[in-house]
Amino acid sequence: MELEGSGTGDKSLFAVDRFWVLRKANWTTEPVSFLTFTYRDVEFAPANTITETSLLAQYWDGAQWTPAWNSGTALFGVNNAGANQVNSISTGSGNFYTWVLADKSSFLPVELLKFEADCDASGFPVISWGTTSETNNNYFTLERSPDGVFWTTIAEIAGAGNSNSQVSYSYDDVGAFSSMNYYRLSQTDFDGTQEIEGVITSDCRNGQSSDTDSFWIECNDVNEINLSFYSTTEESVALRVFDMRGRLVFSEIVSAVKGLNSYIIPVMPEDAVYMFSITGGNINLSNKVYLH
Repeated sequence: MELEGSGTGDKSLFAVDRFWVLRKANWTTEPVSFLTFTYRDVEFAPANTITETSLLAQYWDGAQWTPAWNSGTALFGVNNAGANQVNSISTGSGNFYTWVLADKSSFLPVELLKFEADCDASGFPVISWGTTSETNNNYFTLERSPDGVFWTTIAEIAGAGNSNSQVSYSYDDVGAFSSMNYYRLSQTDFDGTQEIEGVITSDCRNGQSSDTDSFWIECNDVNEINLSFYSTTEESVALRVFDMRGRLVFSEIVSAVKGLNSYIIPVMPEDAVYMFSITGGNINLSNKVYLH
């Protein structure tokens, strides 16, 4: 069963492995009640993705889990993690629902469907992204950089606020550099909280953006990352690795040969998604990989 019941994916890893089912019989007047739900440590242990102090209550209204994350409404109750409880739960009615305890804080304000670059007929980069859900999303910020280090804001685009359906965005960058361009996308809530969504590259000199079909990445058993790619010429290329906050975590200039190239770099500091890029006078490759 999906935690939100709204088609945004299975969120069961963010909920305690227990349901509380309350039903009524022979009631003519809804009672006033305040609920306390108790759980065991084993019911939220790994592989569940839960911060115990963030657990609060949700109920099933027949169509979805309520309040849904993208409603912007807090969940019910008062967290009492020290006693393995959530207390003082009430909807203002008889509370006759099916309940779960969930960690709302684990959810991102934006669930990104894509973030990619293409080239238009005039040779300018077209940056596009899409979301499957948004929660309190005020606006997106798109930044450009010539090197992945120094960034300049080029656009702020209004978000959908609260949305539970797919929303698409795009930006034509007519001021792009006539070489490699790095783009970083971030999202800002109505309360000013900002999250960086990712980094991509684009080079429209050859009429196309980056190519992942000739760029392979894999980890071996001795904590090394193997990179393989094809080059059409011999040249010096820049190998860079970014985390999903847009921070440069690895950079090295390497000599590419014509044909197949292979390099080994140290493993990244933590399990996460990283964006790898290889750029030179005649090459522009990028690939996003989850390393673990």
